[in-house]
Amino acid sequence: MKVYSRKDKYGSYQLSYENKLMHAVVTGAVGESLAKQFAKDFTELVNTIDVPFWGYVGDMTALQAYTTEAEVYVLATHNLAMKSGSVIDTYCIGTAVSKAQLIRIRKQSGIESDLEDHLYGSIDECAKAALFIINKLEKKRRIISDEDYAV
Repeated sequence: MKVYSRKDKYGSYQLSYENKLMHAVVTGAVGESLAKQFAKDFTELVNTIDVPFWGYVGDMTALQAYTTEAEVYVLATHNLAMKSGSVIDTYCIGTAVSKAQLIRIRKQSGIESDLEDHLYGSIDECAKAALFIINKLEKKRRIISDEDYAV
């Protein structure tokens, strides 16, 4: 499992992918430089994913906020995730500011579902919910695929 980890004097992140789930832990105040590096690492990690469906689990319990400049990169990662097979995003969020920012970013990405439906009390709950959706979609895909070959 590849793990990306970066920090500056204001914030930090750790990013990894395992078992169909991209995990991110983001802390502190995230500025443009850290967000730009996150987007770079995120892109590298996404390029290693070889499954049709995957999910994003964000631990933002210790995230204070993104700067306006940082939001541009966070938006870019949301857009890339959707284009690359991410079918579900789940979160633990610690502040009202970061929650409001995430609502805005998801809306700008064209994600119409209510963020409240993607918030959980623990990262384990986030992961279980994301895997439930992924498994459900994989089963549907297998059924449709099997029907294509039915005589």
